[in-house]
Amino acid sequence: MAERTWLTSVVLLACVWALVALAWFAVDGGPGVSWVVALVWFAATCVVAGSILAALRGPRVRGTWWGELHSNYVDPVSGARPGPIPVAVVVRPSWTDLFVSLHSIESSSSTIVARRITTADGRVCLVGVYRNEPKLPRQDTSRMHYGALKLHVSDGERPRLQGTYWTDRGTAGEIELALLSRRCADDFREASALAEQGGLFRHAAEAGPPPFPAPGGTSVAVRLPAGTKTPDEAFRAFLESAFTDDELRRFVKGLSIPGLVERLPGDGCPLAELADKVVGLLHRDGLHKIAFTKLHTEKPGRSSELIQLQQRYARNTAEK
Repeated sequence: MAERTWLTSVVLLACVWALVALAWFAVDGGPGVSWVVALVWFAATCVVAGSILAALRGPRVRGTWWGELHSNYVDPVSGARPGPIPVAVVVRPSWTDLFVSLHSIESSSSTIVARRITTADGRVCLVGVYRNEPKLPRQDTSRMHYGALKLHVSDGERPRLQGTYWTDRGTAGEIELALLSRRCADDFREASALAEQGGLFRHAAEAGPPPFPAPGGTSVAVRLPAGTKTPDEAFRAFLESAFTDDELRRFVKGLSIPGLVERLPGDGCPLAELADKVVGLLHRDGLHKIAFTKLHTEKPGRSSELIQLQQRYARNTAEK
């Protein structure tokens, strides 16, 4: 707080000096300098003061940042821990305030108070206390809560935010973000569109280095099977790659949904046909949520793909 006040005071003093100089140059008793020169002097003083302030404040933080959240949360029903969750963080600074919001497919968080600080070792950080509000479909299992975060700002060839968060629900985690755009997205859907335009949602056929590393040095990239178009096609391709015929039948049986197993095609049908039937039944009966919960438990190593599939279903529903 003291640092922000001091920096603001520097700029105000510079502007006051410019105004005094402008008035002095413009009055009859002054050195007879024209109004044009006085205005140029005023503009130049403001530009220099602004540049000094920017240098003192360090790297720019305004914009939409895209990355992953890694949580230690454990689902009380399945006992599974979710994989990396795609998130967007939007930072809107002003001369007097700083506003930070975090958006995911299931909820949005906004800061009650946020500050930009410089640590003893000279690193710039964003710190704040926030309130998280789950979206309506999730409010039956996830209540509104409060938390705190601390994000280090790395100002390199590709600016990054890295840090940790804590909540009053006893959960915590790490956040890894890369700058997506200086434009401030309003919600997760808009940020997702920016990410797709920037090539962060890529197909497996376009495999390359992921845009950011996950904590611990392991690389995580959120990708979908190549050539998929609709969410159902993507889901079918996932099931074909994740299960054999027998495994998929056991998975469907494990969902414990009355009448579902009886509607599957008989033994010996191609895996592609079986996967297509499973997707069709889940879609028709609106059972995707149950299936995804169990898939996260049975296929923890592919949580990133599952989260991406859930995103696509959510966006497809929102667009209808």
